[in-house]
Amino acid sequence: MLLLLIAKLGLIIGIKTTYALSQCTNPNYRHNCIDSIKSSDGSKYIGDFKNNKLHGQGTLTLTNGAIYVGAFKNDTLSGQGTFTYPNGTMHVGEYRQNKPNGQGILYYNNGDKFVGVFRKGERHGYGEFTSPTGNGYVGQYKNNKRHGRGTYTYPNGDKYVGEYKHNKRHGEGRMIFANGEIKEGDWDNGKLTREKNTKTVKSGGMGSGFFVSQSGHLITNEHVVKGCGNITIRDSSGLKSSVSLIETDRRTDLALLRTHSPASPPSKSQSFINKLAQTLAPIGSQSLLSPHGLLRPYDAEVGEEVLVAGFPYGALLSDTIKVTKGIVSARTGLADDNNNFQIDAAVQSGNSGGPIYDENGNVIGVVVQRLNKIKMLKVIGSLPENINFGIKASTIRQFLTSAGLPSKWKHHAQRRSTQDLAKIAKSQTVMVVCHP
Repeated sequence: MLLLLIAKLGLIIGIKTTYALSQCTNPNYRHNCIDSIKSSDGSKYIGDFKNNKLHGQGTLTLTNGAIYVGAFKNDTLSGQGTFTYPNGTMHVGEYRQNKPNGQGILYYNNGDKFVGVFRKGERHGYGEFTSPTGNGYVGQYKNNKRHGRGTYTYPNGDKYVGEYKHNKRHGEGRMIFANGEIKEGDWDNGKLTREKNTKTVKSGGMGSGFFVSQSGHLITNEHVVKGCGNITIRDSSGLKSSVSLIETDRRTDLALLRTHSPASPPSKSQSFINKLAQTLAPIGSQSLLSPHGLLRPYDAEVGEEVLVAGFPYGALLSDTIKVTKGIVSARTGLADDNNNFQIDAAVQSGNSGGPIYDENGNVIGVVVQRLNKIKMLKVIGSLPENINFGIKASTIRQFLTSAGLPSKWKHHAQRRSTQDLAKIAKSQTVMVVCHP
């Protein structure tokens, strides 16, 4: 049964298999031992057995030349494994019930590559597709097709940023042509059906953002990158990099970016990534940027101290990062918004999208807005001071999970000095610049 099921698949190799079990002695009942068998059709297996079933680490070689090296469970491919197809296509990643399921990498025999999430053998969730021809896609998949928010780059330099449905542009999106022309509006089945006036496209702006993975993912506000033709980031030393827009959520005002485009990253972008890796030096025993995320497992508490980092007013003041301290004033935001919390730390234009840290260096929020003093003056007759808001860590985590980038909770329990917090912020925080 197992061999018939596997024969319907076709995917990679590369995991070195080691065995700690003893050799099986009973050919009629193999249990907690290692053995090699050969089926009537010529397929071969060597590896672990349990209750007379393939269970544990093993290598399966099919008669058509396909090879699987990895984990088995109850006669099925389950766990981490590598499958090599006869034509050279390979898949490395998680398996469940004989099919790729979970994180994985698919190497096509023509040089194409997909890195992302699989479900029941199909690309499903967040993924990145690249090709030697120069085209690529970064975004959401469903049932093996581009479906949801994504960015597609064409070999001639054209780029589409927006919604997809069943592999076709469908929903709100923008086509940015290599000659600078922009077509924005609503798409239906691959065709632009309602074009927006491109004069309303954002003419440029800036905010802040911060890294949430060592793979180059960043968080910022949706309103910071809304309407941008292109987006770049810049650190305190002035090093710049282009980024791709991966996912947005208008309701929570969050956006997910990534430092390199679907095609091969330009040299400047690669330099930025290399520099980022070099600056991730530890403070004490803790890494500045955790591959599992930086979000604290519980939301902001009233009265606790916070540090806000970002680039208020952009380069008008200076190109360097600025930090301010304050406390959490309330656990909810404007109009009792449960996605937000209130702080009294000084927040200016340009701070939007920047991180909010607790005293231990955990990220507990994202700067989202400040109270409009002029409007409040008209309403209540006085100018409010130090009333600003952040997006809660739990809301951020939900957004990352929905974008296909699940983040584990992280809780540093050692209190840090303000100077150490500033070092963490400087390594992690960037200026986000919106270009028309």
